[in-house]
Amino acid sequence: MEILDVREHDPEEYEGKGINIHGCLYRIGPQIGAGHSKIVHVLRNARSGLHLNALAIYRDSDSGRQELGRELAFKALDDLIEGQGVVPSLMEVDLPGGVAYVQDYIGPYEPAPSQDIMAAERLMAAGEWIGAIDVYSRVLETQPDHTVALFNCASALNSTGHPEQAAHLMARAIDIEPNYRAYLHDYVKYCSAAERPTQVMDGWRAITERYPHDTSCQLYVDKVPQQAAALHNRGVQLAAEGHWNEAVALTDRAIESYVRLAEFDHKKVDQELAESLLNYGVFTTAIGNLIGGVQPLLQTMRIAHEYGRHDLYDPAAHAMRQALARDRQTVEQELERLTGGPVPLWFSKPS
Repeated sequence: MEILDVREHDPEEYEGKGINIHGCLYRIGPQIGAGHSKIVHVLRNARSGLHLNALAIYRDSDSGRQELGRELAFKALDDLIEGQGVVPSLMEVDLPGGVAYVQDYIGPYEPAPSQDIMAAERLMAAGEWIGAIDVYSRVLETQPDHTVALFNCASALNSTGHPEQAAHLMARAIDIEPNYRAYLHDYVKYCSAAERPTQVMDGWRAITERYPHDTSCQLYVDKVPQQAAALHNRGVQLAAEGHWNEAVALTDRAIESYVRLAEFDHKKVDQELAESLLNYGVFTTAIGNLIGGVQPLLQTMRIAHEYGRHDLYDPAAHAMRQALARDRQTVEQELERLTGGPVPLWFSKPS
């Protein structure tokens, strides 16, 4: 498929050309409208075959961005007056020699849906979630890339109290169609309900990259610190009960969450991150993975030193000495690999 270049292609040549948006390939469909400086085409996902409503193409980047700004302002004002305060789903797309924006007011749709799809939609409208899940599952057996079926089946699963499964289906949907705001929003919503804070942050980042004016997922992002802390605390409880492997897994999820938060403002979460790193290092060495415990213990000591947290630094150093006592050669080699130098003498002192 030839990729559209507005410097090389005349408007009558746009149909059938390809366009890559955030790693997703689309085929430009028939022209459905035009304005003073724009040409509007149907946009079709090359993998799923579903339409993403419309792509407005501007040969002049400056005029395109000005019109996009005006439309955002007008739509936001309308929504504010109506009391919704929701910014419209408009996504800017850079093109070779021009600019475009995706209008996804309708979202992915199938021009001629199958009887099964229509039957499942009727079941959804009636609130018959189990029946809808059965029909959508049947559709997905033969059409695994049908993002509408994935989206609606995920909604039904969430309605029956299975947000983890719903999030899994939405992860599949956004892998196929990563540029539809509603898909990204529901992925974040289900991940939050399933207490998957790392995935919440990843989904939120994807939304803000595409729709920087959208704040619809902020309430889920605001829950991430509490969810990370809950994972940390459950890890501590499991370790106290002797369930070391489960404690390691939960603490690792807490660390991932704090790392994502630290990418935006590390000073807010550094010390919480250090607490989880300390526990991970201790728990990991407790199950015999001495190498796996070295790096988190070193990271704990670095952060603790920066913030003057002796209550974190001292137990991390103690755990490192214990690891050295158990297998000095293995731990020394890992320390030297990570630090690029010899092991400090004070590590050898009794704790």
